[in-house]
Amino acid sequence: MSCVWSAVISLSLLVLSSAQSSFGVPLSGTLILTRSGVYSSSFTSGRVVVYGIGSSTSSSLFWGNVCRRTSFNLNAAHVICHQLTFSGASTWSYSGIDSNLFGVDTNRTLLDDVSCSNSGYLMLFQCTVSTSISLFCTDADDISVTCYTTRIWSSPYTGQLRLTSGNYTNEGLIEVYCNGAWGTVCDNTFSATAARIVCRQLGYNSYYRYNTLPIVGDTPQSIWYNSLSCSSSDTCLSSCQSCPSSSSTTCVHAEDVTIVCYSLSTSSSTTVTTSTCQTTSSSDSGGLSGGAIAGIVIGVIVFIGLVMFFSGSAQKKKKERQRAALAAAAAQATVELTNAQVVPAPNLPTHQTAPEPLPTTNQEPPPSYAGAAAVTQEVKEYNDEKSPYPPPGPIPEPSAPSFAPPPPFAPYPPTNTGYPPDPAYPPTGGYYPPNPYPTPYPTVSGYPPATYPAAPPPDTRPDPPPYTEASAPY
Repeated sequence: MSCVWSAVISLSLLVLSSAQSSFGVPLSGTLILTRSGVYSSSFTSGRVVVYGIGSSTSSSLFWGNVCRRTSFNLNAAHVICHQLTFSGASTWSYSGIDSNLFGVDTNRTLLDDVSCSNSGYLMLFQCTVSTSISLFCTDADDISVTCYTTRIWSSPYTGQLRLTSGNYTNEGLIEVYCNGAWGTVCDNTFSATAARIVCRQLGYNSYYRYNTLPIVGDTPQSIWYNSLSCSSSDTCLSSCQSCPSSSSTTCVHAEDVTIVCYSLSTSSSTTVTTSTCQTTSSSDSGGLSGGAIAGIVIGVIVFIGLVMFFSGSAQKKKKERQRAALAAAAAQATVELTNAQVVPAPNLPTHQTAPEPLPTTNQEPPPSYAGAAAVTQEVKEYNDEKSPYPPPGPIPEPSAPSFAPPPPFAPYPPTNTGYPPDPAYPPTGGYYPPNPYPTPYPTVSGYPPATYPAAPPPDTRPDPPPYTEASAPY
């Protein structure tokens, strides 16, 4: 018997050792934040580092950075924070301007040209990324994010999933939200298809392992899912089973399912967002069965039919009342028209009588005017004056014009100094124009002199001899 117990204990230790060996091991696509070389899943802000891309035997499995060039924006920051289980990003930066906050990370750059078309994605590899790193990417281009402190499940919806108690956000105990509380999933009906659906709902391509982590739920927690029936085309786990009305009584927490998710490539095949499974599971709220849902649908259809029936009856009665009212109004108008008094038209004359002629009287002619003959003569002269021009008859020849001879010219130059002659010219006082001053300017006695000095006598000296070269003194 002791040998049997020894074998059981050895087997238990082997299983536990195997489980612990896969616990906390980062896989392709794992994200975490670092500050000055310290890595922690509890950080809400820091330098973003991603674990290598590929299978567990790939040579690129190491921590690396994300370059900000050339298209990184706030959408990508939101997606990174979603993968870190936060509700979104408040801002993002890079090492060149925030090294004093998060330090400089010297890891190699693994991702470049990050571009997210939808800010609601749940995992970075759902975006477009490149593993061909630009030569311009340096340690100064390593991006950092600052996430909101609220978790992505702070306002949960029915059927929402989360992973808890793992070292990284891509691993842990599967919890599902039903009936207003978080509960676990039993492994009785859990399969590889269900594991793949869980990871796809969280944004990853697939799962790495399940039921290998030494994590179980708390004793007070409910066990919600125990009858999973999944199809490979399902995207959300709530499509495999609706939330039950009560916790399972055939499972214990030792059978709770754990899982590790990852993405082997940067090209994700899932397009789920923060609202995809929320829309799918909205009809599962409260753990309604298919029959209950069908009953509700039938009841709604019957209710709409009754509403339409009574609405049609009301419309019909309304139209009948309108027709009765119109008939009554027409009858009343007929009675009023019959009893109306006819007012005869006035007899208007067809023509007007001509006025009576004025009586004629014997009036005397006006008295004769003595100046009538003179007036007649004046009229005749006026008419002659206004007769047509030119007058009738031959036109007389024009006579040559006669001109008076011109006056003789005066002698030139004139005999006097003025023209016309001015008796006051030239002036006698020596001023022109005449001196306006009453007194002439003062004169100097002896000026001008009465006589001038005599001219000098003529020079009687003989002329010098003519110049020749022989007579030159030199």
